[in-house]
Amino acid sequence: MGRKCRKSQKFYQKQLPIAMKKHAGLLLTAMMLYCDPYLHHLIRPYRLVHEYRSSPHPRSPHVPPRRFITGESIRELTENGFVVLRDLFTESLLQKMSVAYDDLAANQTRMCAVSKWAGPPTFGRHDVWCTMPDLVHDYLRDSVYHSPMAHAASQLMSNRSVRLYRMHAMGANTDTTLPESWHVDYTYFPGTGACDNGLVFWVPLESSVPESNGMKFLKSSAFRKIVETGSFSSWFTKPADFIVWMSRLGREGEAAGKVQAPKLNFGDAIVFSKCTVHSTSGLNTLRRARRSLQFRLVVEPSAASALFSDMAGPAAGMYGDSGLYGHGSTPLLWPHTLPSEDEVRANGPRALSVFSLLQVRLRSKWFKHWMLMNYVYFTNVFLWKFGLDVNITQVAEMAGRVRSSLNL
Repeated sequence: MGRKCRKSQKFYQKQLPIAMKKHAGLLLTAMMLYCDPYLHHLIRPYRLVHEYRSSPHPRSPHVPPRRFITGESIRELTENGFVVLRDLFTESLLQKMSVAYDDLAANQTRMCAVSKWAGPPTFGRHDVWCTMPDLVHDYLRDSVYHSPMAHAASQLMSNRSVRLYRMHAMGANTDTTLPESWHVDYTYFPGTGACDNGLVFWVPLESSVPESNGMKFLKSSAFRKIVETGSFSSWFTKPADFIVWMSRLGREGEAAGKVQAPKLNFGDAIVFSKCTVHSTSGLNTLRRARRSLQFRLVVEPSAASALFSDMAGPAAGMYGDSGLYGHGSTPLLWPHTLPSEDEVRANGPRALSVFSLLQVRLRSKWFKHWMLMNYVYFTNVFLWKFGLDVNITQVAEMAGRVRSSLNL
C-alpha cells in the first residue's frame, strides 16, 4: 500500500505542473468555484452554536482571578519577547478547555469553518482553526472569564486595563506537520506604532515540545525597533515583502543561536509580545496531535489596525464591536467587566447565520481578499496535499517575482 502511495505521489509531482499549464483556465475556474469560502459554506450543514455545552455567564461586573507576576517574569518578557507562565490554570478549567476544543474539532460551527478564510493566510495547513470560539462555546467563554490571564496581562503591560481582542482555537492532526513560518502578530492587533500594548497567551492542551509542532521564538529586537521608530510603512509596502523579510530574519537568527523552543506542560502558557517573531517548529517526528488555544489581550482603549488594510478582507468587519457580532465581542476583562457588555454576552452563544455570511460576501473588499486567499490556499495547501510542498514564504516570494515582472 505504501509503495502505491509513493508511486502516486511521484506521478502527481511530475504530471500536475504539466496539467496546470495545459488546462490553466479550467483549473483556475474550478479552483475559484471550489475554494470560494462563502459559496462553499452557505449550504454546508454546520452547527451554528454548541448549545449542548452550557454554563452560566459570570455575574456583572465580574473580576477575573488574580495571578501575581514576578519582576523576573516582566524582565524576561521585556528582554526576550516571551515568558513561560507555569501552572496558570486550575484543573477544572483545563478540563473545560480540552472538552470545548474537541467539540469544535468534531462539530464544526459555520463560524469556525469560515474563520480560516476571513483572516490571515498563514494558518492554511492547520486542521483546526477557529476565530473567536468564545462566542459559540460557553466553556471557552469560561476560559476567558475564569482564568487569571487578564490580571497577568495587566501586570505585563504596565498595570493597564485589559480587553480580550481575539481568541483562537488551533491545531493539527497526528499526520500533519505544520511548516516553519516565521511571523509576528503585530499586523493583526490594534494599537499600531507600539509593541507594549498587546500580548498573546498561547496555551497547549497537552504537553508541547519542538518535536511535535511546538513553538519557537526569536530573541531579537530588530522588528521592535522598526515599529518603535515608526518605520514599518516605509520598510514594508506589501504583505509578501513582510513575510519574506521575517522568514529571512528567523533563519538567520536560528543560524546564530538566537532561537529558543520552550517545552510546555498542560496547564502552562507561553506569553509573547505582538512584536515577537515566532514560528512553529516545522517538525512532527513524534506524530502527535497538536491542540492549542490562543488568547490575544490588549490594553484599552485602542484603535483598530490599518496596516495592509487593502488586504484585510472581511476579517475587520466580521469580528469586533462594529461587525456582525456587535457590542461586547471584545470585552473589557481587567480590572473588571462592564455590565453593558456582560448583558450582551450573557444572552448565550452567538451564531453566524447564512444571511451574515452573505453580508460578508457582498462587502467591497471581499474580491481582493478572496483572490489572495484562493491563491495562497491553492499553492500552500491544495498542492501540498498532492505532495508538492510549497510553503507560505515560497508563495510570498513567487508573488513578489510576479509583481516585479509586471512592474507593479
